[in-house]
Amino acid sequence: MNTEQLRKEINKTNASLFRVSFVKANGEHRTMYAKVGIKRFLSKNPNKRKVQRTNNDVVCVFDMESKSYKSFRLSSVTEFCCKRIILK
Repeated sequence: MNTEQLRKEINKTNASLFRVSFVKANGEHRTMYAKVGIKRFLSKNPNKRKVQRTNNDVVCVFDMESKSYKSFRLSSVTEFCCKRIILK
């Protein structure tokens, strides 16, 4: 699976629910139901300092099960499923 193609598909979801399976940094396999573009749970008083995105391989999403923001590496994704699009 191409990481650029995967990034485009994730960005095209526009807050639609999708399922992503990936291997965590500790080697554990995880499946997550997530959305991108969710601003509702952002802090009302964010830090003043800016966080620079140094690693383009990492995607930040909102996990619908734990109701928190999570991130994963595109290179560790084993399966992506949204509506009728399935990438393995």
